[in-house]
Amino acid sequence: MSNSALSQTVIVPIQSPSCPYTVGTAGKNYTLTGNLTSSGSCITVNSSATNAVIDCQGFTITGPGTSGNGIALGSVSGVKVKNCNITRFNVGLYLTGASNANITGNGLYRNSYGAYVSSGSSNSFTTNRMN
Repeated sequence: MSNSALSQTVIVPIQSPSCPYTVGTAGKNYTLTGNLTSSGSCITVNSSATNAVIDCQGFTITGPGTSGNGIALGSVSGVKVKNCNITRFNVGLYLTGASNANITGNGLYRNSYGAYVSSGSSNSFTTNRMN
């Protein structure tokens, strides 16, 4: 990897408490720096965030019980969500109109629905845990 490739990587920390939070910049890496607690939906990825990466680094996003979404992807392409533990939401990971999303290594626990996909195409879910 060249130095120029390293200098182009921008990491945006998502610090506690910061729900609700909107991911809105294409190509950036968004990294949790601690656990988050939300009284509603927590992280929303909007359509301008093409190829963004959300890395929770194993931290937990906890919701209010049975409402809201832990992480919601709208009509966006190429987003990666990894290493997140999402608990106590209506929907842990909600995808509506997303395409080419890569959802990997997440734990979706005690949500009404671990993941919900309402439309979109070519999304992949690998090594996620749900109960």
